[in-house]
Amino acid sequence: MVFNIAVEKYFLAAVIPLLLVLFSMPAYLKYVRRKSFGQQIRELGPESHQEKAGIPTTGGFIVFLAVVVSLLIFYSGGLEKVVVLAVLAINALLGLIDDYLSIKKSRSLGLKARDKILIQGASGLLLGFFLFSQGQTAILLPFSPAVSELGWLIIPFSLLVLMGSSNAVNLSDGLDGLAGGLSFISFIFFIPLLLVTGYHELIVLAAAGAGGCLGFLWYNIHPARIFMGDTGSLFLGSLLAVLGLISGSALFLLLLGAVFVLETLSVIIQVSYFKLTGGRRVFLMSPLHHHFELKGWSETLVTGRFYILQIITGLVGLLASWPLWS
Repeated sequence: MVFNIAVEKYFLAAVIPLLLVLFSMPAYLKYVRRKSFGQQIRELGPESHQEKAGIPTTGGFIVFLAVVVSLLIFYSGGLEKVVVLAVLAINALLGLIDDYLSIKKSRSLGLKARDKILIQGASGLLLGFFLFSQGQTAILLPFSPAVSELGWLIIPFSLLVLMGSSNAVNLSDGLDGLAGGLSFISFIFFIPLLLVTGYHELIVLAAAGAGGCLGFLWYNIHPARIFMGDTGSLFLGSLLAVLGLISGSALFLLLLGAVFVLETLSVIIQVSYFKLTGGRRVFLMSPLHHHFELKGWSETLVTGRFYILQIITGLVGLLASWPLWS
């Protein structure tokens, strides 16, 4: 009976955000079009992307609100619930401000990088201090039943994971349906990991994130009617970080969100190599999805193959958790 109640809870936690996004997005689309909240396309991007200029953005705000509704209804945990809500809200509102400034200034850059880092860092420290105060300082090691006790190092570790995850999803938000689809896959693969680690309450968040992403993909799949913007990408990245950090399985993000990692590494490699060699490049363009576009892959081909890669590495992530099941 308890198991049946739990399954029903997780099901509703996913379905409610799914339906909220599906049925509220048309009204939101009318609103952002009326306010001229159109996407600004960076000049250095692929030429084919210039036709996307003016497509409404900030669609991730609806996903954020839908997930919060599910969180408020189904997620218990007292202080933990407050901290989680604060971390997610900080990153979503940071992205919303960034999107708004980008639209207002009619350019692809909004907030200064320094300001974004400070605000993201503050949310990471908030979560880190909470985990330290609760004694939740151990992290699981993939492919091993052992754990590593971080102690106070959980605080800077949380900062790095949250900033890394939110920015990685943000970098991947460059093709129709890419970031939303990859996030959906990661949330789905997180559920069995949370089940085996005993963090059943977090399944509510993973299910809500998956439901919200699925609803958003209805409008964002190619050709996109709306983009999630930094509002959605920073929020989804912070939600993945929250799941990993509270459950002690943050290192599994390297596998469950491997495409996000590859996208981030491609930027780091490109920028570093460019500076070291005085202008030479490893990739035709970074992040990685742009490289394959310039190699001649269609947008839908890149997105589809990245989905497949995320599923494969997600399966490897589940394999890495096998010692915990035995």
